[in-house]
Amino acid sequence: MTPWVWRVAGTLYIGGVAALAASAFSDRNATFTGSEGAALLLTLPTLVPALPIMYVIGAGIWSITDADSGGPMWPVTVVYTLMFTGIATANLWLLRQLIRRRRLHRSQRADRPESRLHLTGPLTPVNSALTCREGNPGDVRT
Repeated sequence: MTPWVWRVAGTLYIGGVAALAASAFSDRNATFTGSEGAALLLTLPTLVPALPIMYVIGAGIWSITDADSGGPMWPVTVVYTLMFTGIATANLWLLRQLIRRRRLHRSQRADRPESRLHLTGPLTPVNSALTCREGNPGDVRT
């Protein structure tokens, strides 16, 4: 895919997670909602190590604002939206690193001389080894 497609897909992913998080944490009387579940699932795998941090920060903002007792709810919504957006961004960074590592591994594997060795004739042992030469896969001598 082109870089433009990756950027658009990443922006839509982060925007979708932000919208789901804002929706999930905008009502103080809401229980576990589908939008909260979707935001949680979309932010895996980075969500797992971030859960303790989210719990501490989330509990702190609920306590500071008294949102459960009628205090303002918007700070809770903003903080949770920012946390989920940060986790989604970390997921994209992780995906980018994995793709780069995979491409590097493929290019290194293709550059190894051993990957270009091909048999040159019938399987005849020569000093307990097969007779090989470097060449193209379609250039096998019979």
